[in-house]
Amino acid sequence: MTQQPRDGELLEQRYDAEVGDAENMTDALTRAGSGSGGGERLVLSRELAEFVVAFSGAYQRFSMYPDGHPALETAIHNLSKKLESVFLDRGAVAVGVAPNQLLVAGIPTDPKHVLLRDLAEHLHRRDVGGVKLLRGVKRSELTELFATILRSSSDGPDAVPASSTPPHWKHIRLYPPSYDHLVLFDDADEDDQDVSAGEAWAKLLWIGLARAAVTEELTDEAGSALDADALATAIEEHCEDQDYNKRLLTALTEFTEACRERGRSESVTVQKHFAKLIGRLSEDALQRLLAMRDNGTAQRQFLLESSHVMAAKLVIRLVEAAANASNRSLSPALLQLLHKLATHAEDDGGPRKHHADESFREMIRKLLERWDEKESDATIPAVYERTLAHLPRIVPDEFDEVSAYAPEPDRIVQMSLEGGVMEVGTLRAADYLIARGRVDELLHLIEEAPEADPVAQELKARVVHPYTVSVLLSAPTVDTETLGRMVPECGLDAAGAMFDALATSQDRKVRARLLEFLARFGSDVGPEAAERIAGAPWYVQRNLIKLLSKLPELPEEFSPSACLAHSDARVRHEGFKLLLHDPAMRDRAIREAVAAPDPPTIRLGLVSAMEGCPADAVPVVLDRLQRDELPKDLVPIAVRAIAPSDDPAVLECLLNVATGPRRWYGLRRIAPKSPEMLAAVTALTIHWRWNPKALPVLRRAERHRDKQVRDAAGAHLRLHQVTDDPRLKVIV
Repeated sequence: MTQQPRDGELLEQRYDAEVGDAENMTDALTRAGSGSGGGERLVLSRELAEFVVAFSGAYQRFSMYPDGHPALETAIHNLSKKLESVFLDRGAVAVGVAPNQLLVAGIPTDPKHVLLRDLAEHLHRRDVGGVKLLRGVKRSELTELFATILRSSSDGPDAVPASSTPPHWKHIRLYPPSYDHLVLFDDADEDDQDVSAGEAWAKLLWIGLARAAVTEELTDEAGSALDADALATAIEEHCEDQDYNKRLLTALTEFTEACRERGRSESVTVQKHFAKLIGRLSEDALQRLLAMRDNGTAQRQFLLESSHVMAAKLVIRLVEAAANASNRSLSPALLQLLHKLATHAEDDGGPRKHHADESFREMIRKLLERWDEKESDATIPAVYERTLAHLPRIVPDEFDEVSAYAPEPDRIVQMSLEGGVMEVGTLRAADYLIARGRVDELLHLIEEAPEADPVAQELKARVVHPYTVSVLLSAPTVDTETLGRMVPECGLDAAGAMFDALATSQDRKVRARLLEFLARFGSDVGPEAAERIAGAPWYVQRNLIKLLSKLPELPEEFSPSACLAHSDARVRHEGFKLLLHDPAMRDRAIREAVAAPDPPTIRLGLVSAMEGCPADAVPVVLDRLQRDELPKDLVPIAVRAIAPSDDPAVLECLLNVATGPRRWYGLRRIAPKSPEMLAAVTALTIHWRWNPKALPVLRRAERHRDKQVRDAAGAHLRLHQVTDDPRLKVIV
């Protein structure tokens, strides 16, 4: 889902920022928790948002259904379709896993979004730190991916760790949940470990560097055991040897080249140890190592490769050491510019990060080219001074001049509509308004335009989309009014997002509106509603069954009878409601409902029985009345429900309720007035007045001093006056 931006930080990148590289997954993971101070964050593109929703849905299906279930194939098909859109402009997409949020292509999702937070928690518990999908990934690989994650080590001692990548996966990479240490330095027995291809590559790379720094005769075991501090100590001891420095510089260059070719996300751990190694070296050792020899080609190549994979400020230290060692001056303006770019490039979540990082790497490349061309540095400072003057300063958010005068997305949309011009910036502005939850404002602008306006039509097609529905539903306060305008336009495609929100929304009013919106689709939503019932929490099952009861007909594959066996009474209650709508199942539903232990379900069965009580349900109600098992407020309803039955036991029960246990000289006395007594007298006078046993009781009731009792005894007269039913006239 889309991360909701917040007020207070720069907006200018909102229309220009592209989704972060998959290689930035680990860096984004480390900063996902920061940024709670009110700054805005980049939002996911539509394609990435749809992909992460499909990924979440597929994971949910695989956790609910057994292997081979048709729902799994549907989920994988949907995920593959979304990946096709993602891979149109990128070769890979990475999903990092934090304890309570995901990092999609380096952009954190909202920790408050329940579905994605639950997915992150599930993956984190299963030792998954990240998933990288490469272009060309097959459906069979995706199926194996979810199956492998769900058979992770948390499920049992014999299961496969979720963070291990099987060697036959060509387009999927799994990563462990923490990059705080290198797996290749683990003290455990290597024979007992299933070392992945990535770990083996990192191990060989580090061993090669260790042999160059210490000795070529170093064994693999000894090389992998050496940490950055040990290598730094060895380099300090031998840095005066020029042959040693040449050999080590070659190894360092090969190391950085390998990291760049491998990709930052896969080599981030070994890069951290490499950065630690460089940081431990003294200035003297660095200058000896980077002193320009043989035209300085090897040194410049190392610096260039390092600039691609190392942190910006560490690159500056290397460049300064190389310049000092080779008697090359770096102007104060150049250094100030490099440091400022490095600050922006390493800013956690800052909006200038991407562009500043690119500018920094490009400036280092040009600087090294000038060194290679042996150009004079005398005229360079003026250029740097001009560049520095235009570089934005880091100032507090409330005084940020870029934010204050950033283009407003609503104005961009309005100008496009008024000018009849559709540009990429217009679509980005519309996407920004959608991501911020300003859909109502965007719809208003579109509706003000002429109906046949092509720009308005294209914008409306952009807005009327299931993605927009999911954004509205993920907001802290759901705008149900705007949602009601969107759902009919989106059609059945929006049902998936509404089903997801129905399972997660904490607002009863929102859930009620969602049920209303879904019910408008009629029987078309029945199959998905029935499919989602299995394995869902009780409250989700209850709402889904309630939705099914509102539909014209039930899905063929759904059996309401299964609901009656649910452990939760509230789910059973909705199941009884569903059965009572089916004439073929009505008698069974009433019989089982009046025998249920929970009062709401008993009431449901008794109220339905008042419209016609099945013969086999009468003994059940009689038994509960005689045992005094019914709540007092349900006794009058039970009396009315069984009164039409011609069973003599019903007459005896009604007499007992109307008169009570006391007798006076063998005659029945009217019981103290109560709702159940009045109901019994009314039932006797309407349905049993012809019976000799009932006549004495009714005559006493007709002469009772209480008007309500007399009215109950005369109910047959009132009924005779208002009904044309000949059967009742005969009885009277």
